[in-house]
Amino acid sequence: MNRLAKLKKYLFIFPLVVIVLALFSKNPTFLIDPNDKKYQVLASELQTSIATPTIFIPGTNGTVSRFDGLLDKLSKAYDDLSVQKITVQTDGTLKINGRLNTKSGHPVFVIAFEQADDGIDALVQQGKWLKIALDYLADRYEFSQYHCVGHSNGGLVMTEYLQNFYSTDDPTLVSLMTLGTPYNDVELAANSDANRLLITNWLQHYLDKQEQLPTNLQIINVAGRTLSQDTDGIVPLNSVLAGKKLYGFVDDYQEVIVEATHSELPENAQVMKLIIQMMDQEQTDATDSNPNANV
Repeated sequence: MNRLAKLKKYLFIFPLVVIVLALFSKNPTFLIDPNDKKYQVLASELQTSIATPTIFIPGTNGTVSRFDGLLDKLSKAYDDLSVQKITVQTDGTLKINGRLNTKSGHPVFVIAFEQADDGIDALVQQGKWLKIALDYLADRYEFSQYHCVGHSNGGLVMTEYLQNFYSTDDPTLVSLMTLGTPYNDVELAANSDANRLLITNWLQHYLDKQEQLPTNLQIINVAGRTLSQDTDGIVPLNSVLAGKKLYGFVDDYQEVIVEATHSELPENAQVMKLIIQMMDQEQTDATDSNPNANV
């Protein structure tokens, strides 16, 4: 049964407005309740294989527009780049913007949160919301692995998910690039001396569940510094590099220091090269053979 026939089959159980937007709008925006049984039936019927995607997660108060400059540059490197943006709302529903071309060799998802506050409790909640978004992606698209780029606290949100909400039937995270992530909080006193690092409650929170993190993972931990100062203007250099205490045991741990402020990190030229290298890694997921699949 082709895709259009499937849609017609399930029109009676899914809001017509969502179908119309998805089919005919150039840049559709629609709401989905992942717990809606009717939606789950439709998603399973329309599940389509895609190439290994890359997921971008912004930091505190970041929105799905945070990476627009970076994605514009990536579109020049990949003419088939296709982007879908997802905002997880506080009630667990998903606001989805954009139509993904499932034939793209470089699919991208940006996942942000309606309420993206700072603080451990807030990050735990965002890790839970990330799980909701990833479950939606796994229901709607077929892929076995993915890459992730987390800017600032976005790297900690992914860590929260890995430690607290990952399940063995979830797609596998193969590469995680964290940009200016404050693994040891942003306190200057705690991070003034790399040889005498004062482990904050922030870092200890993650170290306490370190055994929950996967070992078969590539970590690219990127830190920024400005005018040879040991900070990117917001996060101390040693706080970012404290990520080695958490992720140093994985199969491939790398540290990179670039000249950039905290907000400049996503569009830094060296960071862009690293992202492209990550996205160019061998992809094992096959794209779907259906040329009409494009939602």
